[in-house]
Amino acid sequence: MRSKPKKKVVFPIVVWDMAWKLIAVRRAWKRREYKWVAALVLSNTGGAVPMFYLWRTRGEAGEPGEEQGGGIAP
Repeated sequence: MRSKPKKKVVFPIVVWDMAWKLIAVRRAWKRREYKWVAALVLSNTGGAVPMFYLWRTRGEAGEPGEEQGGGIAP
């Protein structure tokens, strides 16, 4: 007979996955990569897919052609 996973184990994994997922979805949405948004929202991988996306897009501007910095230009 299998026992149910304990909440002490599952809860941190869910929080970890949601944190990475929110960061990655935000970046994909800003870059208008809607296929990635769908893949990130539907995936349940313990944070692996969002971390891959963030690693793949590291150092790139929020939108294609947009400069980094994000401040208001004078």
